[in-house]
Amino acid sequence: MAIENLDKDIIIHRLTGDGDKEKLVAPLWSKNKIKTIGEISKILKQRNSYQGINYKNKGAL
Repeated sequence: MAIENLDKDIIIHRLTGDGDKEKLVAPLWSKNKIKTIGEISKILKQRNSYQGINYKNKGAL
């Protein structure tokens, strides 16, 4: 999961949005923001994981 590779100090501002559900073509999972965020939390919990668990500092770019 990409979240596991992010530096724990990075703040994620948006995982999904609030687009017009009638016009949405893809991704369909974004239709239900609360469910999507809950599923991400559930998967992380099941994996005993968190943001940054696999982060490796590559140094400054």
